[in-house]
Amino acid sequence: MNNDNTVRAGEYVLGVLDAEERAALERDAATNAELAAEIAFWQAGFMPLLDAVEVEPPADLFGRIKSAIAAEAADLPGTITVRAGEGGWQTNARGMERKILYRMEGRVTYPTRGQPGARLPG
Repeated sequence: MNNDNTVRAGEYVLGVLDAEERAALERDAATNAELAAEIAFWQAGFMPLLDAVEVEPPADLFGRIKSAIAAEAADLPGTITVRAGEGGWQTNARGMERKILYRMEGRVTYPTRGQPGARLPG
């Protein structure tokens, strides 16, 4: 058993590696059976612990997330954001409609819906 493999596998399974380190280790494990076995060992040891733990998020978490999103949007002048139940559909070609959801600095995000056989010009 290689001690370096043990440490690397443990760090991988515990999630303490950054994305580049994880990718490098995954490449190494694809060609290094001993490293792959160490990863499997660590995963087998920790997975039962994950199943035994239930963490309830704080009651105000969703509200804090919504507030953070609203604050970030307020810092972007000239933007609009439309929620699913808001706004209306606009005709943008014969038989085609769009609903603008987001607009900022010349970029627009919108879903499109069309009648059978309708075409959206390029």
